[in-house]
Amino acid sequence: MTSGIGAGPDIPNSIYKVASSAGVYEHLQGGCDTWEPDRLAATDAATAAPSIIAAAWINRDFLLRSVLYSLDLGVAQFLDLGCGYPGSTNVYDATRRVLPQGPVVYVDHDPRVYAHARCALEDGPGAFAVYADILAMDQLLTDPVVQSAFDMTRPVAVLLHDVLPWCPDDDAVHESLSVLRAWMPAGSTLSITHLTGHWQPDSMSAAAAAYTRHGLPCRPRSEREIAALFGDFVQQGPGLTAVGRWPEDGPYRTASPSRSAAFAGVAVKPVQGGEA
Repeated sequence: MTSGIGAGPDIPNSIYKVASSAGVYEHLQGGCDTWEPDRLAATDAATAAPSIIAAAWINRDFLLRSVLYSLDLGVAQFLDLGCGYPGSTNVYDATRRVLPQGPVVYVDHDPRVYAHARCALEDGPGAFAVYADILAMDQLLTDPVVQSAFDMTRPVAVLLHDVLPWCPDDDAVHESLSVLRAWMPAGSTLSITHLTGHWQPDSMSAAAAAYTRHGLPCRPRSEREIAALFGDFVQQGPGLTAVGRWPEDGPYRTASPSRSAAFAGVAVKPVQGGEA
C-alpha cells in the first residue's frame, strides 16, 4: 500500500554526488548502503568529533528502548519520521512481537531510503512506507497512507531520532513540530534524539562545519532548544538527558554523556493539554 506522496520519485544520478544524512548515519555504523560523498562527510566529521561514531550506535540502540517504552504505556501505533536505512532491528520488528497487527508507518524524504524502506520495511501487515518531507508536515499527515493507518481516537507514538539536526531552519522546525503535536491524540508519545554541543561544544561545532562543507547543513541545538521541541508534552523517565542515560538503567548508563553527543527525551501529550 502506497500513497500519492509515497509513490516515490525516480532517483536522479545527481543524488549520488552529495552526502545524505541517512548515508552518513549508515557509514558511522559500518553499514554498506552508502556512497562516496556520505563516507567522506562522515569521515571528516568523525575526525573533528570522534564521539559521533559511538553516538550513532547509542542512538540506534535507543530506538528499541523508546519503542518498548511506548508499548509499555499502551501506545500501539507508530510513526517513524526520518526512518533512515533499515537496520538489524526496526520499529516493526519490536512491535509485532507484542502487537502483530499494530500499524507502523515509516517516512523519509530521501528517495534512496524510501526505496529501501519499500523493500525491507513493508514486511508485514500494518507496515507501510511513505515518501514525504517532515518540514511539509501538513502534507505528510494528510497522506492517504497516514490517514488510513492510524486510529486517531487512540494514542500514536512518533519517533524523530537524529532527524532534526539536519533541519537548520529553526522557524521551519518549530512550525512542523507544532503541526505534529496538534495532530497527535492525547496520551501519544513523542520521542526525539538530537545532536548537541552541550558536552563538547568545540568538537561538535567542528563536526557540524565539516558536514556543511560537504553540502549537508547540520544544526546541533542546546538543551533548552531541544526541550522546546516537545511543547507542553510531559517528559517521562529521567527526562531530557544524554541518549545513553535514557532510561537510567539502560546498557550505556555508565558511559560518559559526551559519548552520546545528543539528548534524548520521550514525552507524553497531556490528556487536557493543548499546544504550548
